[in-house]
Amino acid sequence: MGIFDVFVAVIWGIVEGITEWLPVSSTGHMILVEEFLKFQDEQFSQMFLVVVQLGAILAVVLLFWSRIWPFRFTKRERGESIIDWKIMQMWFKIIVACLPAAIVGILFDDWIDEVFYNAYVVAGALIVYGILFIIVENWNKGRKSAITSVTEIGYDTALIIGIFQLLAAVVPGTSRSGATIIGAAFVSNTQIFGQKIVGYGDSFLSQLSVCFVVPQVNKITLRSVQNMASIRKRGSNSYLIVVSRGYDYEGNRLKSVQKTVKPPKEYTPKQAEKWVKEQAILFEREVQHTPEPINRSITLAKYIEHWVADVGPKKLADSTYQRDLQDIRRILPALGNYKLTDLRKEVIREFYEEMRHSPRLDGRGNLSEKSVEGLHNTLCGILSAAVDEGYLTHNPAWRCYKPKGQKKERPVADEETVKKLITAFEGQSMKYETYFKLVLATGLRRGEACGLKWCDINWRKRTIHVQRGVVKLSHQESITKDPKTTSGDRMVYLSKEMCQLLKAWRKECEWDRQQTANETVDEDDYLFRQPNGKPMNPCTFTYRFKLILKANNLPLDLNVHSLRHTNASLLISQGVDVRTVASLLGHAQASTTLDIYAHAFDKNKRKAQEKLGKAIGL
Repeated sequence: MGIFDVFVAVIWGIVEGITEWLPVSSTGHMILVEEFLKFQDEQFSQMFLVVVQLGAILAVVLLFWSRIWPFRFTKRERGESIIDWKIMQMWFKIIVACLPAAIVGILFDDWIDEVFYNAYVVAGALIVYGILFIIVENWNKGRKSAITSVTEIGYDTALIIGIFQLLAAVVPGTSRSGATIIGAAFVSNTQIFGQKIVGYGDSFLSQLSVCFVVPQVNKITLRSVQNMASIRKRGSNSYLIVVSRGYDYEGNRLKSVQKTVKPPKEYTPKQAEKWVKEQAILFEREVQHTPEPINRSITLAKYIEHWVADVGPKKLADSTYQRDLQDIRRILPALGNYKLTDLRKEVIREFYEEMRHSPRLDGRGNLSEKSVEGLHNTLCGILSAAVDEGYLTHNPAWRCYKPKGQKKERPVADEETVKKLITAFEGQSMKYETYFKLVLATGLRRGEACGLKWCDINWRKRTIHVQRGVVKLSHQESITKDPKTTSGDRMVYLSKEMCQLLKAWRKECEWDRQQTANETVDEDDYLFRQPNGKPMNPCTFTYRFKLILKANNLPLDLNVHSLRHTNASLLISQGVDVRTVASLLGHAQASTTLDIYAHAFDKNKRKAQEKLGKAIGL
């Protein structure tokens, strides 16, 4: 290839790049260019005519990938269908539209090339279709769109549009997208300025006698009909003004906006008519008014005020929202005066370091690392909402938190301590004995145990259905809530001994109810209930557990949650696989179990190493 061929290739590429994205024939223009600039090798010329269009085709595929690729493998984890059937139906309609051009192209390809592929036919076609575009545009002006989205296109309409594409398949110089626009305009009364037809690689697909056409509403012109206010008389002195908001970018009709007005009673009929028309114009302008740009310079305090009122209550669970409000009490004094755009990672990290040395609200030492991490999560969530609403381009708090020092190991009772704990529980009232033994035996969270009802127990199968939990909010009453994840809604299994203890506890509850209120235990009652019928507060058991530890000289670093950790550690030490343990504990991922209870595998690691040593003699 010489320098001249390189020059020809550049010119051809420029022409192809310009004409491929317009409703004009890219193939026709390439034929015209070839009359003036030709490659020295004719076979190379034909090959280049096909290959040069790959760039446009790939650009279209990348640009519209989310709209043309029907498979969503991420939905498999949520149990949803991985196939977007709306997109699949679009492809079926595309195939139907391709059939006429494909059949004619395959049968008459050689004859079409011989008769029509010359500069004279191309020049004539460009002129004729340019005039035809003007005629159709004027004819179609003011008409409403009968079809506004791909989903509304029937297979019969797709076939008719495909027949119009025969013009492009037979006559070079006829734009495939242009022929489709004209066909769609005639078939569906679609305004050309409001309906854009995107051709996927016109010329290249013409070589293959295949056409891809995807109708889409022009994103720039969001409305296919002009917004207009209509006036309807409702009563003797009442008028309804209705303003159409047109269509969104997917072709779906937007909901109209209405307003009722009443002219002053002293107006004459003509004055009232004029006044109503003025109100209609003003209301239409109000509806069509473009919102002012978002103020990106507002302070964090100002945005938090908006977040507390409008975002947090709708987005978060009540318990999480209340916890975040507590964190906001510490965030505002330190960062509230900063503009959102002035928040930097350095500023946020200094805030975290300052919080590590800040006293707790109850005055019992400084904030724990877990509390600092909670502040980070709250701040990160608020700033993420600001990003979603357009106040920020990115979240400055993301990856800003780094744990200080070594992570504290979760307290776990060894086998000997477990025996002492069981003995200590048996010295308590049956309520506390049952509660603590149940948590230890099943690995329930303290709130999950408080949320159990008698109807959750299947005595025959010896199972408990965990489907709710009790949460205590600061300075508020306890609330009952569903599990955070589907894995939290689970079955746990009971031993015969645990079943007997629960039956004994129910008998005691029956006796107590008969003595105090002359009632029986209802299936919908909580296992651990207050006299008013509400579930007991988890903090009550936490306080009792501390008293038990002190009274029996047991390790004071243990807590009620330690019983859950102990349960998991004992299961792992007995050789139970990690997935089973994760399922019993209600962990969404087995990796969570591995992260929390990695220490519990030490004994298993030692046994495994010893087995390997015996096997290989080392």
